[in-house]
Amino acid sequence: MYVQSSSDIILFCAGFYTFFRNYDQTCLATNTCQTQIFDMDSDSASSVTVYSLSTVGASYQLSVGLMGVVKEGDNPDVFQETVTVWST
Repeated sequence: MYVQSSSDIILFCAGFYTFFRNYDQTCLATNTCQTQIFDMDSDSASSVTVYSLSTVGASYQLSVGLMGVVKEGDNPDVFQETVTVWST
């Protein structure tokens, strides 16, 4: 998901999963199937609030301007990793 030049965006209880890299699932063991899975531009006019974002297989759950902000490994849950709240 990519958010660009937007305001008042609220993402509530979303799940983004990636299970493959080049048709291979070994990336799941290290959460490296994708670098970022939810990215927003670094435009200061954009305002985004995230509540309960669950991801699988990505190194970063949330990125701003393609720079990782919320690392998936910092938010372990049962099957997925879940960040409870984040805001610009």
